[in-house]
Amino acid sequence: MAAATTVGPNVVQVSEGLVQRIDGAWHYVCPVQFGNELTPPAHSIDGERTFVVGDSGLFVLEANGSVTPQNRPEFSRQFVTGLGAAGQQLFAYRFENLRTEIREISATTASPIWFDDAAYDSISTDDAGFWVARTTPDGVGHATRLDLLGATVSEHTFVVEPGEAILRVMEFQDHLYVSTLTAGLTGRLTQLDANGIQTRVADASAPIRGPVAVSTASAFFVADGVLAALPGGAPAPTLMDRAACIGEVGGLVYLCSRTTLLGLDANGTTDVLLDLADLKGPLEGAASAESADRCAVQWLVFQNDLRAIGALPSPDAGDPDASGTHASPAASGCSITRRPTQSRAGGLTLLVALVALRIVRRVRVAR
Repeated sequence: MAAATTVGPNVVQVSEGLVQRIDGAWHYVCPVQFGNELTPPAHSIDGERTFVVGDSGLFVLEANGSVTPQNRPEFSRQFVTGLGAAGQQLFAYRFENLRTEIREISATTASPIWFDDAAYDSISTDDAGFWVARTTPDGVGHATRLDLLGATVSEHTFVVEPGEAILRVMEFQDHLYVSTLTAGLTGRLTQLDANGIQTRVADASAPIRGPVAVSTASAFFVADGVLAALPGGAPAPTLMDRAACIGEVGGLVYLCSRTTLLGLDANGTTDVLLDLADLKGPLEGAASAESADRCAVQWLVFQNDLRAIGALPSPDAGDPDASGTHASPAASGCSITRRPTQSRAGGLTLLVALVALRIVRRVRVAR
């Protein structure tokens, strides 16, 4: 999720682009509007105006669906691996010339608030500061807590296996939790106490999503499709379907399950925030004349993936909008062919792209 208010989400990242709620309806936002076919990093401070990292620099996706380039090439996808917000400040995580840095996105280009001449596996932001984490070839994991000015608050070290990468670090009830991805692409969640003693919390056949604190008394993570609770916290609710992710934006904790986005409160109650079965096509005229044809193809591809898993009816099922707002043969001009990695039938889930981006991020940073 990229943008949310107390009312609910407004912009959500999906496996192929973004979706945005406009006047109560969810519309597809083509990634080509930001210069690429991949799902772009995006984040909002107020839940209405969303900053998006594009190929040529930073863009703003307004609440009405319009896209405005900011002419900030220093915040292009060539350098930026992610965005995060703390209070009313937006930060970019950059990697350039073998240097990792955190830079505030302000009206003018400013010096980074923190940097290190090393590759980092993950950076995350909360209201109090940042966690920056990396591993070293000698099998040591490093997690450093920074305040909002970039000053070091605490440093933690722990043992990792060769090739293991850190996906997320968080604190909960005086313990540190580290989610990692092993060299075999399996997930692992480890607890560190005040004395640095490591305790294995969970292993999974795929990356573990989370953990995320719902309140001071409960924090959850997703392992192999199951929602689970951290030790010492309230028990996790039982879900009807497998979970694919968990996260938090603007104080709203969410789960994704197949093509549905669910809100999760401190009592473990869930409610549907978004169902891709209700998704409409891109707004008319949203894409520029130069990118309209590519946008039509991207929307058609996304619809076909949704149909392949039964989230949308087939074009001959009597749905008047089944062919999409722009996706006509005349608009695309050709049959759709995709690389093998683009065939997601049967595996399309909300926000799976976020995990993939984290993995790709480490590959980019460590190159």
